[in-house]
Amino acid sequence: MKPVLRRSVWTLTGLLLATLGLLAGLWFWSGSDASLAAALQQVQRLLPAGQTLETRDVRGSVRFGGHIGWLRWQRGDLSVVAQDVDLAWEPIALLQRELRLSQLRMGQLTIQDQRAPTPAAPSTPPTDLGLPFQVDAQLQVDVLEWVGVSTQRLEKLAAHYVFDTKLHRMDKGVGQFLSNSFSFSGQLQASGPMALDVQAGATVAASVPGRAEPLPLRAQATLLGKLAGPQAELVLQADLKPASNTALPGKGGKTAEIQASLSAQIAPWQAQAIVRAQGQWQALNLANLWPQAPQTGLSGQAQVQPQGSGWLAGVTLKNSLSGPWDQQRLPLQALQAELTYSGGHWLLQSLQAQGAGGHIQGQGDIDAKVGDSTGLWRGQVQLQGINPAAIDTRLTPDVISGSLNVRQTATKQPPAPTPGSTS
Repeated sequence: MKPVLRRSVWTLTGLLLATLGLLAGLWFWSGSDASLAAALQQVQRLLPAGQTLETRDVRGSVRFGGHIGWLRWQRGDLSVVAQDVDLAWEPIALLQRELRLSQLRMGQLTIQDQRAPTPAAPSTPPTDLGLPFQVDAQLQVDVLEWVGVSTQRLEKLAAHYVFDTKLHRMDKGVGQFLSNSFSFSGQLQASGPMALDVQAGATVAASVPGRAEPLPLRAQATLLGKLAGPQAELVLQADLKPASNTALPGKGGKTAEIQASLSAQIAPWQAQAIVRAQGQWQALNLANLWPQAPQTGLSGQAQVQPQGSGWLAGVTLKNSLSGPWDQQRLPLQALQAELTYSGGHWLLQSLQAQGAGGHIQGQGDIDAKVGDSTGLWRGQVQLQGINPAAIDTRLTPDVISGSLNVRQTATKQPPAPTPGSTS
């Protein structure tokens, strides 16, 4: 063998051995107890400007997983805090371009969004939702909180998420909201027509006047359609009814079964997303669905239908459990209204209501924006025989009749700051 060739062979052999040694060192390091903390420190340094990542009480290895006591990612006024995170995965699966998480559990996940509201930008349809690798993950969050304009809380959230290069799929999803159990599942195509198929169900324990035991209600909803393209359309169907055939006493010895239904056609990428909607309800108590809501016994219907470039909405309802606000009741016995919308202009064509011992009639309209100014609104209300004490018992009993005209003129919006300017 020639000396030059011999030296080349030895050089290549040395490089190969060095590479194997480096890989072996990385492999052994990835199994050490301090490797997970070290890897997270590297991630902190690699984040883009304006983003931060902080961690505490990190134990475990990159290869086998571990525990993170506290982790916070932040960008401006948006932050995500995860506590008591347990992670277990199979890094060898990355060689097959698959992220396999046998466990990702969080004791609490808090999302705080304190960003100032921004003008709504036109929605654009997605073209591709694929990932560069497959995913198989078992997810669990004991407490999920979203803190923004209001605070929402989910508990005991768990699901199995899979992406197989063609479909995003969520199986065996469960959780609790306001102490009510719910389940969910669904799938979404990553490309093409992006067909969406989502199902959700929940069990609600409803308190019913004259009944000692809560009445179990079953809520079910489906969302079907396609997301690709500006003409994409989804169909929503939701129903609420007793888990068993149970009728409740009504007036005149008749029976009324608690039930509600909603169907809607939605165009998610259009300026007016609701194409058509219709809802019906009977003996519906809002407090059973939302504890902060008043006790009600609502029956009626509502519909939304196209009208030119906008839509027309109408609602008719009766409330068998009317009463004052401070007694967690709704001071309304009946309502009938018609509303139109077109090009940012809302028009309340008619409003007729009975409650608080009297009658209310009204009309009004709202312009969301006029030129570079914020919206204006105006309305007229006629009152007849309204008793303030029937609205809130802490008010003085009286009989109020008359008319009221209100108007808010448009106000100029401050100019948007130019790049590099200060205020």
